[in-house]
Amino acid sequence: MSTPPQYPRQIPADPAPGDVDHLSESDDYLPDDEHGESTLVAVLKLLGVFVVLGLAIFAARTYFATGDETVRVGSCGKLSGSTVEAEFAVAECADADANYVVAQRLDGVDAECASVDYASYYQTSGAEYTLCLRLNVGEGDCVDSALTGASTRVACTAAADFKVARIVRGTADRSACGSAATDEDTIVYPQPEPMTLCLAPPV
Repeated sequence: MSTPPQYPRQIPADPAPGDVDHLSESDDYLPDDEHGESTLVAVLKLLGVFVVLGLAIFAARTYFATGDETVRVGSCGKLSGSTVEAEFAVAECADADANYVVAQRLDGVDAECASVDYASYYQTSGAEYTLCLRLNVGEGDCVDSALTGASTRVACTAAADFKVARIVRGTADRSACGSAATDEDTIVYPQPEPMTLCLAPPV
């Protein structure tokens, strides 16, 4: 499994109402500025994984802040942007741009999700909480896990990072994809519905 890329520490400016903060590489809470104005802090981390035959698969672990108290388990959303600036918006799950589904909402900043395969989103201002998100994908979907951005569904060509060959519902265990399955060719989501994604090369 590859080491996530390192990015310069970013100190975001105060966001305008409705805006999403810039992203920082540090997980530490950044204190209020000298005027006492609260700042939301977001961090994008990437978890690189590799399948057989040398195909690179990158599963993104993304951290960012959102003030939307209406976000709950089952909500879908569109994450866009880069490691230094990201935007997130709640969207219909059927929307082609909705790339994540909220699987858990936990109290506290950077709470531990049920699996490292989730993307983790956290809020550090006001009511602190962490959102654990899974990919919004179906069998046959292909995914591009950009090094500097969020995972998105794409056409199944050589440019994609991996294909979701099979989804095993009701179980969260890599062995559901076969006795030879590894961390590199599976994604496991224990909550809220146990689910295991079996990955394959896109073509």
